[in-house]
Amino acid sequence: MKVFFTTSFWGKPRYQRYVDRIVAAIESTGATVVSPEKSREYKTSFTKENIKAYGDRARIHYEFIRQGIANADAVVIEASHEDFRIGHEATLAIIYKKPVLCLSLNTDYGKLVRHEAFRGVKYDERNLESTVLAFLEQTGKSLISKRSVPLSHYKRWPAAAKQQSGKSVGVLGAINVDLITKVPFVPHENETVISEGLKVSPGGKATNTAIALSRLGQKTYMIGRVGNDAFSENVRNAFKLEGVNTDFVDTDNFSPTGTVMVNVDSRGKHTVVVNEDANARISRKTITDFFRSKGSGRQKVDAFYATREALPEIVEAGIRNAAKHGIPVMVLSAPQARPLDEKLYGLVDFLVANRQNVKAMTGVGVEDPQSGAEAALALVEKGAKNAIITLGLQGSVILRHGKRECEYYPGFRVPVVDETAAGDAFCAGFLATWLQTGDMRKAMRYGNLCGAFAVTRFGSYDAMPSLDQLELFRPEINPNLRRQAALE
Repeated sequence: MKVFFTTSFWGKPRYQRYVDRIVAAIESTGATVVSPEKSREYKTSFTKENIKAYGDRARIHYEFIRQGIANADAVVIEASHEDFRIGHEATLAIIYKKPVLCLSLNTDYGKLVRHEAFRGVKYDERNLESTVLAFLEQTGKSLISKRSVPLSHYKRWPAAAKQQSGKSVGVLGAINVDLITKVPFVPHENETVISEGLKVSPGGKATNTAIALSRLGQKTYMIGRVGNDAFSENVRNAFKLEGVNTDFVDTDNFSPTGTVMVNVDSRGKHTVVVNEDANARISRKTITDFFRSKGSGRQKVDAFYATREALPEIVEAGIRNAAKHGIPVMVLSAPQARPLDEKLYGLVDFLVANRQNVKAMTGVGVEDPQSGAEAALALVEKGAKNAIITLGLQGSVILRHGKRECEYYPGFRVPVVDETAAGDAFCAGFLATWLQTGDMRKAMRYGNLCGAFAVTRFGSYDAMPSLDQLELFRPEINPNLRRQAALE
């Protein structure tokens, strides 16, 4: 178990003996303590490289706290000193869904902070160690319980309960279970590498975007296929908890639920191996039934979103049906292994591609906003109405229908943990905002924000943002990309 511990710097002369007892109690369980109190780990954070990246020592301090909490199994706070503010650390812990023990000789903070993950205790000399050990024991049992089942999910997100106020979107694509490992580097042929752990969660590019759309307040219908196995049960439970409608998710009794094996290295770069399985068996009838039900009348969906994960004829059926019913179409041009027939470009209202995929589609190599603009123009010349090129942390460009000049929207400066699902989050943020406002400029900025949020999380499921999380997320515009001018 990894435990993040923090306390007031100014309270050390008075409360240091209690701090030492808390740290000793945590370490007595065999847990690893991550804390500014552990001088080697903390002090070595203030390198020249980090100061250059973050600007000053204060920002490194807070980044150390953020990353420590994000990667911990539990958080313990000693908050006896009067000037200590628990809001920053406790808020981060709650955002990252970590159990929190807030200890104080003077105040029961549990009466001030009401949250299921937060426990406040007013301790004394006699019960300090026993309180810490009881908390860690309960946390350990919870971790064992979560790790003993194929997937772990949390209670329904706040946005899901309020999504009736949002627009409705049909989402077509893969429904997978992601098997994610974090490795120091991606191994070469015949090379073995030791993983830092395995994470199992719902996945698939379309699944990621469907979950994000629901978390962002939209009424979302998933269209796809799963196997008749334990993975499918867990994925369906995840959709239910997230408020995603699964009336058009079929069960295949002859093919297992799709799985994806993802290796993420220390830079946040990744490799992906896909086992399509049930995803390759999505039925045309499912597409027909969806649009028969949601293509017109009072139940008509407001937009249709598709990835290239399904077989080409299934993606084509979805696009053609949506266009036939006058429903706006957004397509993410991924994965690269499944090219989109150019005859469909004219039916796509928003065609989104990253730099790797767009090179395969247009032959234009994309390295920066200028070359991104060239690639967007090439897509529009092929028939796409609005072409969007995502550029990673550099941001994104869009060439809008009827325009000859691209608009560039700078990215945000954030620490990169895992880039896997950034494009999926971007699409959800863009589409949700465009549906609500009709403003493409706002949609592009919000898409960038969602993409930036995603790369700060490990895995795909936890990387999809909610409205509440984005309200607390405060990335910075990259100072090298501040100029937001139209590109020739």
